[in-house]
Amino acid sequence: MEAFDVFGCPMPRREERERLVVHLANMWGLHKDLTIKRLMCSKPELKLTETTMQIGRVQLTRSLLNSEIKDFEMPAFTLRLMERLAVCVSQNDPVLLVGETGVGKTTIVQKLAEHVGSKLIVQNLNVQSEIGDLVGSIKPLRMRQLARGVYDEFLNLFPTRFKKDSNVRFLTAMAVAMQKGQWKRLCKGFVTFSEFALTGKRPSKGGTSTTPRKSPRKSPRKTKKAKRT
Repeated sequence: MEAFDVFGCPMPRREERERLVVHLANMWGLHKDLTIKRLMCSKPELKLTETTMQIGRVQLTRSLLNSEIKDFEMPAFTLRLMERLAVCVSQNDPVLLVGETGVGKTTIVQKLAEHVGSKLIVQNLNVQSEIGDLVGSIKPLRMRQLARGVYDEFLNLFPTRFKKDSNVRFLTAMAVAMQKGQWKRLCKGFVTFSEFALTGKRPSKGGTSTTPRKSPRKSPRKTKKAKRT
């Protein structure tokens, strides 16, 4: 079967594959019709357990990454292809699937990864793809890109602890620091906001534009009782 997988599967025409099977059967003294049925018409059995996946002549170890499998009935051709892919996976051999768009090349690999419980990384390649898309590359990262995400999260969290109306000066200072790229000032404001939100205590300096203010609590008014005359 491995000989047919290596030399027969790349053949595009069925007649060529059948001639190869007949040649292999004559070489090894096998029955021609049975060999053709086994290699080209059989339907491998798929068995799944908690720890193993058995398809045809190969068995793979499963992980518990995917406990839920959406199972569906697969045709004989798909099962034969999955069996051949499983053999390559067991031997750690690279595989090249060639075919028209939409014939199921990606789907069969995704299904095999789902049954085995392995993480599958899909990389779409085109004429503009570079070597860095596959092996990775070092790209310059701007400070503004990092600060933007933190600043947006800060704006979402701020109203949960403080009132915006009482902290216009602080929010304005943070916005100016973000706009002008004053990263030290912006980070200081993040730290001050976090400490004040967690402890409720102002920094020792206090009264700066980078210090949030809690809304003052209104004290109850004292009313004088009128004296009876």
